[in-house]
Amino acid sequence: MCHLMAWAKKRGYLKENPLGEYEKPKEEPCPRQEATSEIIKAIFAKLPPIFVPVFTLIWQTAARRGEILSLTHAQVNREKKQITFFITKGMKARIVPISDLAMEALDAIAPLSGCPYVFYNPETRNRWRDCRKPWEKAHKEAGYPWVTVKHLRPAMATQLSTLGLDTQDIKELLGHSSVAVTEKFYIKRRPDVVSKCPPST
Repeated sequence: MCHLMAWAKKRGYLKENPLGEYEKPKEEPCPRQEATSEIIKAIFAKLPPIFVPVFTLIWQTAARRGEILSLTHAQVNREKKQITFFITKGMKARIVPISDLAMEALDAIAPLSGCPYVFYNPETRNRWRDCRKPWEKAHKEAGYPWVTVKHLRPAMATQLSTLGLDTQDIKELLGHSSVAVTEKFYIKRRPDVVSKCPPST
């Protein structure tokens, strides 16, 4: 309303802004909803089995969706339990440890002869190009339509921070350009924060 009155005064429709003397009320910061491990597992339970390993690895490695969909067997070092991501947002390679749950996800998909990718579409015999639809269906059926795939990265970062992992190490794990980004958008939040905001649509 204040903006409308200011617009009317500027164009000569009003001599004075009747609301000009009133200060615009300050908006209280609204805590973002958190995707806890329980919520993530509830969504996973609604996924088609073939996609569970894909999203499990996204969650456990805190990698970006595109990095996991394009993951090749050559990037996975099972002996050292490490994954090397070459195609990253900052175009820099980074090494990520493989947790026991992540290893189970890798073992759940049998390698396909002639296909270099870890996760592949059985019909095309090539990598998955997208995985949005199964997630969108699963998160709605689980009752958490506000949880996107992007929630998986900060969920893992939050968990690692809670366990005491150094901020610099989390920054390297996520492939961020600075610690400030990690602190502001990832590890600053905690899963025990209860959101007072209505679920986003």
